[in-house]
Amino acid sequence: MGGDDLGSDDEFLNPTIDDEADDDENDEIIDSTNAKTATTGTKRKAPQPDGSNPIDTDIEPNNTKLTTNKKQKKKEKRTDLSKHNTTSSQGQYKFLLEASREIATAGAQIQASFLWTAYSHHLASTCPATTELEEYLGNRFQPHHFAQNTNTSSVSNAVKTSISSMKNLKKWQTKSSTSTSKSSPMVIIVCSSTKRCASLLKELSSLKVRVMKLFAKNIKLEEQLTLLQKSGSDAIAVGTPNRLLKLARASKEGKDGGGLVVDTELVLLDSFEDHKRFTVCTMNDTAPDLMMFLKEFVQPRLEENDGDGNGDGKSPALRQQQRQQSLKLAFF
Repeated sequence: MGGDDLGSDDEFLNPTIDDEADDDENDEIIDSTNAKTATTGTKRKAPQPDGSNPIDTDIEPNNTKLTTNKKQKKKEKRTDLSKHNTTSSQGQYKFLLEASREIATAGAQIQASFLWTAYSHHLASTCPATTELEEYLGNRFQPHHFAQNTNTSSVSNAVKTSISSMKNLKKWQTKSSTSTSKSSPMVIIVCSSTKRCASLLKELSSLKVRVMKLFAKNIKLEEQLTLLQKSGSDAIAVGTPNRLLKLARASKEGKDGGGLVVDTELVLLDSFEDHKRFTVCTMNDTAPDLMMFLKEFVQPRLEENDGDGNGDGKSPALRQQQRQQSLKLAFF
């Protein structure tokens, strides 16, 4: 029945077929050609509107659209928090593994949901028995905490498109030698390993600014801390979660957080996947230290920036400028 229908279509589409011909051999050839066209999506001749000679047209296979739709739905499901059961520990971890693989290109709402899920998942076990979990974790990450329009094609482009000004980045090292010394880098890039840090150092060379190495490879913690305290900081720092956490705790200044991040404008989280497709936010060796670093030193800055500023004596224009230069998070 299907062959008859295809044969009729072909007679309509191809004016060169003789309607009066009733040759068995020709029928077999036509049916064979139609069957091949229907299954493989090869070229078929179609008439022109003016009745001129037919031309070759590409006939797409019937399952092309279905395949595309399946891929799109699968991508949406990975990054849609509402489609995952994140109330259980297993559900949270499943969501983290799937969402982390495309988090750099996701919107700010998805990024905020993802980071909060990773944050609460890895810190839940560290909550003291005498403290409520919600109180221990603090305020949730919000979409406005994340830099907008971040170019994730390379780490240098991510830095350029996420900070308030490249001019400030170029001058950061100059400021560190003056009385208004910056004790923290303008940008902190968090990576999963020292090997990954070394790779990013080469890519950042195109920015032509000094980059500080804050990872444990041939550099002692005391040497890095002394460098921060004596000469200020370079414009960019690249480090691993454990070393960043130790340095921030060692240089802690008052209730507002550590000296390592007191002037920082951007914390850039690397979404690079290892051979098992884990990232710095999902790897058991790095995620707990990263989330504790965010809790102790980044989250207080974010909460401070979210304050309404009433009674501080600053003009609305000045407060708006400070918000634009306030600490932001970003993925690349």
